[in-house]
Amino acid sequence: MVNRIPITEVIRARLRTERDRTGIAPSALLRITEKDRPKDLSISAPGLWIRGDLSSLKPEHLEFVLSAYEACPTTRLAPEIEASFREKLQSEIIRTGIRPQRLLGASCADKPQDLRADAVIRWMKGIGPQLAESYLAYLLDRYAKLPDIPSERAPISSIFRQKLHTERKRTGISSAGLLKEASDPPDSLTANVINSWLTGRAKTARKDHMDWVIAVYSAAPDQDDHQSP
Repeated sequence: MVNRIPITEVIRARLRTERDRTGIAPSALLRITEKDRPKDLSISAPGLWIRGDLSSLKPEHLEFVLSAYEACPTTRLAPEIEASFREKLQSEIIRTGIRPQRLLGASCADKPQDLRADAVIRWMKGIGPQLAESYLAYLLDRYAKLPDIPSERAPISSIFRQKLHTERKRTGISSAGLLKEASDPPDSLTANVINSWLTGRAKTARKDHMDWVIAVYSAAPDQDDHQSP
């Protein structure tokens, strides 16, 4: 009988910690160590352990994966540097109107082998492991070579919408409040228009309006900074 042990939350947490510490996805780790990897340990298995899709594993498989992770250096970025990368990437997506899926599509021949659009999206939403700094630099370099959206109107992406929600939460300023406090609001931009971006009712918007709203929110202080003591 094959000796197997249950996959506990402690095991999952340890694997997640090592994944995030090194910035290496489990599948990428097993590709790197393919020469030494046990033949009956599939590349997809550790990811299934972490997600809870499997309930047990062979102890020697766990030992191999943890040992392989321990041999990898720590590459996790400091929180403020990671936040800066995320901010820059959000700005580039909004500027160009190009989502990661399109940027890293079939025509992108020189992308790193393990860099996938879905991993970029999860990281930007704060629900996936950190991307390697070299991957983030690659993304920003590719975006820097792209022109601004040529049209006067631009699609309202989920990335833009997330950015807008984040800024509203950070500042505590509503759509109406933003327009009221600003010294130079565009004549045709209303609170209802901004709210339609937030709810997803509007699919496109004037690019200059989108740029203005993000610029004004970004310049506003955090909510705690402008509250009376």
